[in-house]
Amino acid sequence: IGGLLLVFSASSLLGFYKSNQLIKRSKSLNEVCVSLEKLMGLIKYGTADLEQLLNLCFDNSVRKTQKGYTLNDERLCKEDKLLFEKMITRMGVSNKESEIRNISLYNTLFQKRLKEAEDKAERLARLYSSLGPLIGASICIFFI
Repeated sequence: IGGLLLVFSASSLLGFYKSNQLIKRSKSLNEVCVSLEKLMGLIKYGTADLEQLLNLCFDNSVRKTQKGYTLNDERLCKEDKLLFEKMITRMGVSNKESEIRNISLYNTLFQKRLKEAEDKAERLARLYSSLGPLIGASICIFFI
């Protein structure tokens, strides 16, 4: 009986974990969109260097690497991080208006990804939350 409880608990927790991951990704993408809006404002009216601006806007979650800057957020998928890195590599080489247009373009791309993540979370979060315990119960019934 203890093994069955362990299987049921593990399966249930896995379902809730996957559901929570979907919700956290959409929240993180929303934070990126808000930070990009803040970055556009600071570039328009500020004179700080790129690293200071990124740390101000992204609450110190941007990390400098040998290749450039990367977003240190485990809630985002690999494609989200690559899109951010692609945006950052294009920064600092043109005038303020071009920088703002470039960030605005990437903000639109991130908003599209946010909408997709919210739709996916809405569709699948409840499914994973109920499917995990259901699969656990099915395995337990199979072993009984």
